[in-house]
Amino acid sequence: MTSGLRARIVQILRLAAAPPWAAGAIVLLGLAAAALEGAGLYLFMPLVGTLSGGAVSLGIGNHLVDRVLAAHSARTRDAETAAAWIR
Repeated sequence: MTSGLRARIVQILRLAAAPPWAAGAIVLLGLAAAALEGAGLYLFMPLVGTLSGGAVSLGIGNHLVDRVLAAHSARTRDAETAAAWIR
């Protein structure tokens, strides 16, 4: 191998190396994604239970969903749910 080609390969490998902070950033982003997914599921389950007419009790999430949907009658809520699924 010529020295020019070897230098070029070393240069390319140096560009491909991850910075020292990359591993920590990847772990932190993974933990944040898991926490946000859990929060989304925590709020989604009471919403589905409320819209389907069931009695799902998961804590504060159910209270928040009930408060948001309290202004709508059952008929309006069913129509809005159907329209949301059609879109």
